[in-house]
Amino acid sequence: MKVLEVRSLRVRFDTPAGPLQAVDEFSLELEAGETVALVGESGSGKSVASQAILGLIPRPPGVIETGEVLLSGENLLSASPERLRQIRGREIAIVFQDPTASLHPLLPIGLQMSEVLEVHEGLSRRAARVRCAKALGEVGLSDPEKRLDSYPHELSGGMRQRVLIAMALLCNPKVLIADEPTTALDSTVQVQILELLRKLQHEHGTAILFVSHDLGLVARVAKRVQVMYAGRVVEIADAEELYARPMHPYTLGLLQSVPKLSRSGEVRLESIPGAPPDPLQHVVGCAFAPRCSFVVDQCTKHRPPLAATARSVLDVVLVGGRRSACFERERVGRTVTKPGALPGDLGRMR
Repeated sequence: MKVLEVRSLRVRFDTPAGPLQAVDEFSLELEAGETVALVGESGSGKSVASQAILGLIPRPPGVIETGEVLLSGENLLSASPERLRQIRGREIAIVFQDPTASLHPLLPIGLQMSEVLEVHEGLSRRAARVRCAKALGEVGLSDPEKRLDSYPHELSGGMRQRVLIAMALLCNPKVLIADEPTTALDSTVQVQILELLRKLQHEHGTAILFVSHDLGLVARVAKRVQVMYAGRVVEIADAEELYARPMHPYTLGLLQSVPKLSRSGEVRLESIPGAPPDPLQHVVGCAFAPRCSFVVDQCTKHRPPLAATARSVLDVVLVGGRRSACFERERVGRTVTKPGALPGDLGRMR
């Protein structure tokens, strides 16, 4: 059952230098209990799309030009501010990438967490405190009662991130958006946080939109992957299919630039040449064309549609609609990539 559906979302920012198109024709489907990853380098529009889903884009300068965001059939883009306050935290929640900036430095953890339950479920401060202590225990914090009286600066980065996850899941939301939740954490803590998300999802049936620039992390958690570039989704595929046979040159470049432990000797990492386009400039044709080794003449004149890559219409239905926005997607798919395990040799946890 679909719990979240985003249709043709377009977001721009009106800046002194002119309009900036941050998200262009973004669409997404998320099933109950499913994890979908949104992947792309910094500036590709991942976080803007995530925040637009929750109605967190400041207006002005932000403008949502078109689109629908359907949460269990209700369009959040047309909801009133009061209705959005009721929905956020209760039915859909977000974990931001910087726990230090997300937690109030002058308030104890327990007070910040209790407010969620007091507002959304009408609990008393004492009853909310009991629930919060239980939630902290579920995310693996030792002595949770004591942690409720701690201030954010008294906790490590990994502990603060666990607090944010516990806070986001207090009301058992249908959808959790994890916006690069492991960016500032070391590798060991990253693995712990990913395992925690997987465990909590299994227990609560939460649908997760996992936003990341790290394909190695995505390999651990995602069932499906959507790759973004310059504000657009350029490839959608089942995670295993994407890693085995990318069908967009940008996806291929991202995969080839990830370190692999199986590489022997001194091997230079591959990189994607050039830089992303200036978002203030109108792009004719494919935005990735100046950086692409598969470019052909029509790439510079026409923008490739996000088209199905399956052999038939029936295949599109059965595989969930694998798609690629590339005129040369079949040629990219035939490219022989270097042998080895998944990015970073991380393996799968889902």
